[in-house]
Amino acid sequence: MPVKDVETSVAEACKNILRIITRGEKSHILRKEDDVLLLGDQRDLSPLYTESLAQVIRDWQKEKGGKVIVKYLPKERPVLDASKIDPSITKAAARADVVIGTYSNPGETIRNAESPILNSTIFKVVFDRMQKDKIRLYAVAGRPNIHVLETLADLNAIEETNTLSKQLMRYLRGKSGEKMQVYTLRDGKYGDPLEFIIPSAELVSADYFEAVESIINIPSGEVFFEPAPGTAKGKLYFKEGSYYHLFIPIKGMIIMEFENGDITYCRDLGSLDD
Repeated sequence: MPVKDVETSVAEACKNILRIITRGEKSHILRKEDDVLLLGDQRDLSPLYTESLAQVIRDWQKEKGGKVIVKYLPKERPVLDASKIDPSITKAAARADVVIGTYSNPGETIRNAESPILNSTIFKVVFDRMQKDKIRLYAVAGRPNIHVLETLADLNAIEETNTLSKQLMRYLRGKSGEKMQVYTLRDGKYGDPLEFIIPSAELVSADYFEAVESIINIPSGEVFFEPAPGTAKGKLYFKEGSYYHLFIPIKGMIIMEFENGDITYCRDLGSLDD
């Protein structure tokens, strides 16, 4: 995609994000008088994307004079040294009415082992304030690649993705207690199935945005659940890459076998010595 097209897509994406976070109930949207913290990444398209979104919000707020602050997470992550974090980020998070994350990985907001320093500093402030109703909206409009930009630049595509995630959530909730099989790819072909029981309805959740939500992800589209305890059996295949849920780099392909919900066998086909 030529640079001009990227810049155009970023501009359209930012306009669409503003449309989404300023509509609906007053208690869960961005207002013109709000102080906003944009928490960005320093990699790939994120600086262009973050600065563009900041300018779109500033232009929209011009009449009321809300303050828009842009801060960036450390480039190297996971962060293992608290001194690598600009302390002004935490101070800004403690004062903002709305926080918008344009960093690379929404999973970093989860209290997991990937970025414990970030979780215990910046994100702890954000989530503590959210629990006390001191922050109106937390939006994740994560660091986009070209394909995500194509979706973000098309409001209809965003809405369609949002709708599909809600439909899938409702479908799975209706199948609670039933057996399900999923297949992952091995060498471009479907491998053996992983079979499990779908959990109770309240354990199936979707990633979508609505006016009543104080936390949203744009463009959304994910549905989350885990198998009913003790029911998973079969195989999963993980291709080469870095999976932040596993906290390990995969050099070739990992095969994981499950029985009665437990991992009974795990083999890395790309580096047998690890």
